[in-house]
Amino acid sequence: MSIENALVLSTSHVPDDKTTEDLGFTQEMPRVSTHQHGWIVFLMTNDARPVPEWFEPIRDKAVGHDVSFVVFDPDGHVDEDFTIYQW
Repeated sequence: MSIENALVLSTSHVPDDKTTEDLGFTQEMPRVSTHQHGWIVFLMTNDARPVPEWFEPIRDKAVGHDVSFVVFDPDGHVDEDFTIYQW
């Protein structure tokens, strides 16, 4: 059995110009999937693949805590360590 960790953040940490399906990620970057109210970004241990600039500090914190994915949800945590965007 495998139990994975997730960093759950508010969608307010996503720039308002990134409201598309891919959040500005490319094929060489971590995979992004939409869910009912936001996005999930799938990471690998020690993930050093390129990411959009706005996501770098989030990725670094997630990888530093051995997190497998980042969930952006409207009801997610607003973390003052990351940029907060006004939509």
